[in-house]
Formats: sequence, C-alpha cells, structure tokens
Amino acid sequence: MDMLDPQREHNGIAETLYACCAVERLMAISQSDIKLLWGRSGNLCAICHCRLSHDSKHASRAFPLGEQAHIVAREPDGARGTSILSPEDRDKYTNLILLCPNHHTEIDRRVADFPVEKLHALKGEHELWVQSQLARATDLREVATDLIYTNVIDATVEACQLAIWEQWTSWALSANPSWPADAPSRIFDFYQKVLRTPWPRRHAGLEHSLQVLAEVMLAAINHFVEHAEPQGDRLRAVRFYKIPEFDRERYSRLLREFGTWQSGCHALVREATRAVNWFADCVRRDINPLFFAEKGRFLVTQGPDENLSFGTSLLQYSEPERAELPARLDERLREIRSS
Repeated sequence: MDMLDPQREHNGIAETLYACCAVERLMAISQSDIKLLWGRSGNLCAICHCRLSHDSKHASRAFPLGEQAHIVAREPDGARGTSILSPEDRDKYTNLILLCPNHHTEIDRRVADFPVEKLHALKGEHELWVQSQLARATDLREVATDLIYTNVIDATVEACQLAIWEQWTSWALSANPSWPADAPSRIFDFYQKVLRTPWPRRHAGLEHSLQVLAEVMLAAINHFVEHAEPQGDRLRAVRFYKIPEFDRERYSRLLREFGTWQSGCHALVREATRAVNWFADCVRRDINPLFFAEKGRFLVTQGPDENLSFGTSLLQYSEPERAELPARLDERLREIRSS
C-alpha cells in the first residue's frame, strides 16, 4: 500500500480551496459583464494580444485560459485595492481587463508599474484596436463582395463577346448560321463560372440576370452545335436536308426539321440579347453606371429576308418577365425550342 504524502495532500487541499475561491470570485461577475468584456476584447489579452480560451478544458500553450483581471482589486488588501469603489462596482465590466495568466500575474506583482490609470488606458487602447480590426474585417468583406461581382462581370464581357455583340449575333442570325469556333468551350466555361460563384446576395437582380444569361447562352450554343461543323475558325450550319438520293418525302421532312432547328437557333440568340440587356441594366444600376454607356443597349441585326433587307431590333425583357426569371426559365426555353 502506498504511503500518503502529507505535503502533497496539503498542497492538493490548498489547490482545491483556491479553485473554489476562484469560482466564487468568478461567479460574482455577471454574465453580461463577462460577455461584454470578452466581446470588446476580441478574446485577446489586452497587453500581448494573444488569443485566449474561455474553457479551461480547452486551454493550451497556444490558447491560454483567459483571466478576467480586476483593475482595482476585489479585496481592499489586494493589488490596487485602495479605492472608493464598492464591492459590487469592483466586479463590473468597467473595472475588469481581460489578460493572459502571465500578464495577470505581472500586473498584480508589479503594482507600481501598472497603476489603475495605466490599466484603464491599456484596456481602452486594446478595445479600440479590436474595433479597428473588426472594421477592417468588415471592409475586407466589402472588398470580397465587390471582387466577386466585378470578376463575373469581366468574365461575362469576354465570354459573351459584348464588345462585338451585334457583329457575332448577325452571323448567328443569318440564313446560314455560324458561330466562332471557340464559342462552345468559352460559353461552357462561363456557364460553369456563374454556377460556381458564391453569390453575396446583395444585388439579387444582377445575380438573376447573370444566371439567366449563362443558361440562355449555353442553351443557344448547345442547340446550334447539334447541326454544325467546324470550318476554319468558325462553326457553320450543316444543311442536312441536302441528300444525294432523290426522295421527295424524306427531303421535305428534313427541310422542315432544318427550318425548325434554324428558327430555334435564331430565337435563342434573340433570347440571349434580352438577357444581356437585362444584365447590362443591372450592372449600370448596381455596380458601374458607365458600363457600356457609350455603346448603350445591345441590338441585333437579322437578314437578309425574302426582300434582301436587314432588320435591327432592340430586345428586352419586360418587368413582369424579369420578375419570373430565373424561376420560369426552363419552361421558357422549352417553349422557344418547340415553337
């Protein structure tokens, strides 16, 4: 049987009593004052700014247990204890400073170096510093939000070739439609980018317009490539109704199918133009009033028709249509393809 160590037992009893006293002292501080102290201190020591733990079970060398130190001691014979403060006022937030164990020990051991006035000044400076860091963090969130929007806007300008919108759409709206050869990969990458973007949800209209534009552009190029083939730097329509053998019935059927496909190609490009004008309106309203301001609205030119003439159109969603999108977009695209 092990013999009891009287000194160890005495030390254990002393530590238990000290812990009980510490709990009693801690319980005298209200929860609201504790919350206020930790919140305004940012969970950091007011002197060394090291991060502190609330819970003794999770305290470590990296995150020591924070101590709610009294500026004026709780007891009159404690450090800086001579004061007119009442016992109740000594346990309030205004008389507390959050410290790591090392600095708590230091301020109570070196009272002359840490008078009441200096500790109040250290506390005030620390809390102001914490507030400035929080403000900086808020500014960082603002910067991140702006970066998300501007990054996707820039990607849209490039992927959808907004600078030459009327030029490339006129080819796509011709009787023999064609698109740039890189359009499928460029538009698919754009669609994925919009899909992956963690939207800040600050400008709902802009976010919806981007989602609609990406969906419509993808639908337009996917529909086009069903009957297109590469020719140099372009993808050109394949007139699949031209068959080598004479078969009037099959020729007529394929010609009708080509006409339906061609109409779908044109309708989806027109739909994309409505979407891009909505997108541009949202950018001008929410981000940059000068976005394509000199160019203005995005137009489409289609032709030649039976009279060998061309027509230019301004296509836009109405306000009721914008309110329904993107929720009703799938249904709208089905109607376009089947018309």
